[in-house]
Amino acid sequence: MSDHTICIPTFEIKTNRNTSKGAIMPSSDDLLNQGQQQLKEVALRYANGHGLHPDRIAWDQQYDEWWLKVSTADHSVRVVFSRDEIEDFALEGEGSKGSKIKIRNAFASLAM
Repeated sequence: MSDHTICIPTFEIKTNRNTSKGAIMPSSDDLLNQGQQQLKEVALRYANGHGLHPDRIAWDQQYDEWWLKVSTADHSVRVVFSRDEIEDFALEGEGSKGSKIKIRNAFASLAM
């Protein structure tokens, strides 16, 4: 009887609490895009709740920070996030509540 060696390539599958066991995690860029879209939706809800109808909601990258800018003819609201915060929001991680609070506080400052 002869000896045979079988080489099987290995790979790592990352999981988190929001994916089924063994599911492959989305890429970092996918999470960034998804989180940015979700945070824009949150900002739009807060803007509408304050009687504002934004002309523009956009993301601007400033070095290692991302600025969510909500603009109307009379007002401009800016909220700064790190890439990690945005990705965490997409995953509904621990920071997601804090991200909503940042947006809420930015709009609340308009009333002061």
